[in-house]
Amino acid sequence: MPKIEFIAGQGMMGDSLGDPPPNCDRLLLEGYNHMDVLTASANTSQRRENGVIEPLIDFILGNL
Repeated sequence: MPKIEFIAGQGMMGDSLGDPPPNCDRLLLEGYNHMDVLTASANTSQRRENGVIEPLIDFILGNL
């Protein structure tokens, strides 16, 4: 089953995750903390582009 992981650069896990499992895309989002990945605003791109929405949509469309 395909999987995507969004990892916050300032999260609790950091670089201690090791290699991703098979069939897993892992994206490290610099400048995010562990809650930003879940709660980042999709409509405030004038402040900072959301690093989750586009990769998530691409992942979904690529795995239909």
